[in-house]
Amino acid sequence: MKKSCLKLTFLLLLALLFPSFAALAQSIQVRGTVTDAATGEPFPYVSILVKGTATGATTGDDGTYTVSCSPNAVLVYSFVGYKTQEVDVAGRGVIDVMLAPDAEMLDDVLVVAYGTAKKSSYSGSAAMVRAEELAQKPVSSVEQAIQGKVAGLQVSTASGQPGAASSFRIRGTGTLNASAEPLYVIDGVATTNANYSENASAANTTTSIMSTINPQDIESITVLKDAAAASLYGSRAANGVVIITTKSGKAGTGHMNFNAQVGVASVPHTYTMLNSAEYYKLAYNAYRAAGDGYETANLKAQGLTSWNPYNMDLPLDASGNVASGARIVVDTDWQKEVFTPGITQDYNLSFSGGTDKVNYFVSGGYFDQKGTAPTARYTRYSGKATVDAQVNRWLKGGANVLFSYANQNSEVSQSAGASPLYNALTFPNAVPVYKVDATGNYVLDANGDKQYNWSNPVARDFNPLAIPNLNINKANTARLFASFYAEIQFMKGLTARTVFSPDYISVYDTSYWNK
Repeated sequence: MKKSCLKLTFLLLLALLFPSFAALAQSIQVRGTVTDAATGEPFPYVSILVKGTATGATTGDDGTYTVSCSPNAVLVYSFVGYKTQEVDVAGRGVIDVMLAPDAEMLDDVLVVAYGTAKKSSYSGSAAMVRAEELAQKPVSSVEQAIQGKVAGLQVSTASGQPGAASSFRIRGTGTLNASAEPLYVIDGVATTNANYSENASAANTTTSIMSTINPQDIESITVLKDAAAASLYGSRAANGVVIITTKSGKAGTGHMNFNAQVGVASVPHTYTMLNSAEYYKLAYNAYRAAGDGYETANLKAQGLTSWNPYNMDLPLDASGNVASGARIVVDTDWQKEVFTPGITQDYNLSFSGGTDKVNYFVSGGYFDQKGTAPTARYTRYSGKATVDAQVNRWLKGGANVLFSYANQNSEVSQSAGASPLYNALTFPNAVPVYKVDATGNYVLDANGDKQYNWSNPVARDFNPLAIPNLNINKANTARLFASFYAEIQFMKGLTARTVFSPDYISVYDTSYWNK
C-alpha cells in the first residue's frame, strides 16, 4: 500500500514539473545589435524587455545584446528620447534594430542671433512656437498666430480691421517715449513692423507689414524675453526679440502638401435698441407732455427722426393709440445692416524635397479675410522659394525669397464721425437705408436701381451703409524679402557666413470720397 502511494506521488510531481521542462526546452537565445538611426553608430544601454514578463537585457558598449525568450515572444526596445519599438521574434535567433529619435521628446533647438542653441543650455529666457501650433489658426499675421502661446507676451490689436497691426509687449512696456515694439528678425535679418499706409492712419486703423508674411511658411518663432537678447542684437533688442525662421527643404523624396481653412466671423451680441414704433411713441409722448396737441406732436416726432416710419401723416391719435389703418413701413435694424458675417479663406500649396547636396522648398498661398463691417477686407497672395546647396566639403550657399502682394480695404473705425460702426448705434430705426415712399416701396432712379437715403437726424448727408460702399480707402502693399548667403567652413568649429538681404516694400494708397 505504501509503495502504491509513493508511486502515485512521484507521478504527480512529474506531471507538475513537465510543463516547466517543456517551457525551458522551447526557449531560444536571441542576439543582435541596436544602432542609432540618426548616426548609424552602435547604441549602448538600450533596454530590451520581453513583453509581458520581467525578463530583459541591456545593450553593451558596442550595442550588442543577448536575451532568452520564447520563439513567439515580442521584444520591446526603449531608450529615453527615442521612439520605443516592439519586434516579433517569430523564431529568429538574430534581430538587429535601429532606434529613431523622438522629435517630441528632444530638447527644443532655439535660433539665437548667429546660430542655434539647445533650450536647456541657453542661459536667457526664451520661448519657441512650432509650425504645428501656428497652423491651427487661420489668421492674417504672425502676431495673431502666437497670441496666447508665449508666457509674458502680450499681443493686442487696437483695431478689428482685417490686416491691422498688432502691438507686441514682452514683459510689459520698458519705455515712455520711444517705441515699445520688439525687434523682428526674419531668417537672421532684422526688419521692421512700421505702418506705411497713410490711408490706414487716416481711418484710425493700421496696416501690418508683418501680415505680408504667410504664417504657413514659418517653421518656428523664438521669442527672446530678457536682457540676454541685448547681448546678441544690441540696443535694438531693448524690448525683446522675435526671431522668425521660415521653412526650408529637407533631404528625401519630393513631398507635396495642400492646406485649406475656411472660417466665419460674426458679432455674437448686439445692443437692444428701440424699434420704430417704440421710438416714435416715446417722442410723441414727450411732446404731448410738453403741452403740444396730438397733430403737432406727430409732426415733431417725425421731424425728430427726419422720417415718418408710418404710412400716414397722423399715425397716433389724441389718446396716443395707433390710428385705424396705420402701420409701420420703415423699421431698420442698423446693426444688422452694418454688421454682417465675414468669411475667412486660407489656401496653401507647398512642394519640398532634396538630396544630400541640394534641398528646396517652394510654396504659394492665398488668404482672404472679410471683416464684419460692410467693406473691411484683407487679401494676400504670397509665394516662397528656398534653395540650399552644399557645393563642396567647405562651401555652402543658398537663397531664400519671399514675395507677397496684399490689398487692404479700410473703414473709418472707433467713434469717428464717418465710422459706420459708430453710426449703426446712433441712427434711429425710423431712418431707412434706401429711399421709400409712403407705402414703404423703394423709390428707384432712372436706371431702376435703389437710391441711398441721406436724410437723418444724426449726420448731414450720411448713411452708415452707403459711405463704406461708395468710398474707396485701399492700401496695396507689395513686398519682396530675400536673403542670399554663402558659408565657408575653414575647420571644424570655425565658419564664416556672409548674407545679402534686400527688403523691398511698396505701398500704394488709393482714396476716393464720394460725398
